Amino acid sequence: MYARYDSSMCDSSFKPLANGLMSRGAFVIVTWILLFICDLKANSNILYSSSIETRSGASVRSAEVNPVESDSGYLQVSLLAVVTTAVSFYGVGDARLSYLETILNNFKDVCEIGLDVSVILTAYEGAADAWLEYLSSRYGTCRRNESSLRYDLELFPFRKLPPHASGTAGDLAIRHREIFLRERNNFDFFLVQEDDASYTAETVRYFLDNLRTTQRLSPSLFPSFFDYEVFKGVKYAGFRMHAGYIFVSQGEYFFTTTVSFGGRGYLVPQTEILKFAQLDSWADPQAVVGEFNPKVASLDVLSAHKRLVHPLTTWKSGGVHHLPNKYIMMEFEKKEADSKTASLRFEELDFIFSACLKKGTLAPQGVRVVGDCAKCLASRGYVKMRSDVLGPSRSSHRNLTVSFRCSIFNKVTFRGLKKNVFGK
Repeated sequence: MYARYDSSMCDSSFKPLANGLMSRGAFVIVTWILLFICDLKANSNILYSSSIETRSGASVRSAEVNPVESDSGYLQVSLLAVVTTAVSFYGVGDARLSYLETILNNFKDVCEIGLDVSVILTAYEGAADAWLEYLSSRYGTCRRNESSLRYDLELFPFRKLPPHASGTAGDLAIRHREIFLRERNNFDFFLVQEDDASYTAETVRYFLDNLRTTQRLSPSLFPSFFDYEVFKGVKYAGFRMHAGYIFVSQGEYFFTTTVSFGGRGYLVPQTEILKFAQLDSWADPQAVVGEFNPKVASLDVLSAHKRLVHPLTTWKSGGVHHLPNKYIMMEFEKKEADSKTASLRFEELDFIFSACLKKGTLAPQGVRVVGDCAKCLASRGYVKMRSDVLGPSRSSHRNLTVSFRCSIFNKVTFRGLKKNVFGK
């Protein structure tokens, strides 16, 4: 049985009809193939197609897009990335499938800048074969070097959370630790992320470049990530960025939050995994207390023993896009912004950090500033920053108050760190 492809099939009326057919179990194979062809047709950046091997050995054709610029400084650097998916629960037309396509494209770009990348998708046993095949069809190749990008899928039996943990039904989020421990001697860097977060090549480059700087400082620091969402083309940094400390260490400017850490994942060098490997309970879900996923697969994992920071000159590149953009929508439904949870626009944060880097930075309209950040830092002090949004969050005329409180004698406190030793 076959179907002839015609470009008219890909108009706006076809895909809803096709999805409807699939949801009723009708012509599933043919309809899925046509949807896949339409997706390829819509991609104007296709250079060529290449054949890859799935774990089951089935050959799949995949489109290759224009790569990002490579960097010889990243050659011979290896990365193991684990993506924790909910593929077992996906339905027809589930938006999370498009998020996974974005994620897989991200890792192609990471390979293109020079890294050797292995991607493992994790899911529960029992995931529908159709969706597993769909994922494998989205695997791509690295144009710089095909052998430098590999994919695999690992399935785990469902296990309920221990009674003292909460937030999700099962413990899939911790299974990446088993993989990290197994592969701890085989890779230079290890990344775990949720299946609706976007760690781009720029994000990875930001981490690697800043790690070189922060590791040589005394005491050492560690580059951090933050979540952001998008509404009508405007980027909003998550609430965790609205308050924290700003300080200078050996000529480098940094921000660290006093709220909590996000990132929807974490990225560490091999040395950290080797340290975790010495902990008997690191991969044991029974040892987890509290909200499960953040406890085992976010920056919370590092906050107890790392001074997590955002370099002021490159902070934007540390943003991780939460692809559903659902929290900014929830925030906009409120008549008045909650100063404790309000998200800051990138342009607002840009002003805040610029005011600390350069004296005399003019505040944009609607922004009220209390204190002088640049003057304080020039006096070898540090600044406690807080921002408060006044009025409806989504309003273009909302007001923002930024407070810079200078301190000369006290210490910077890193949230979650068991021993704070930074400062005077």
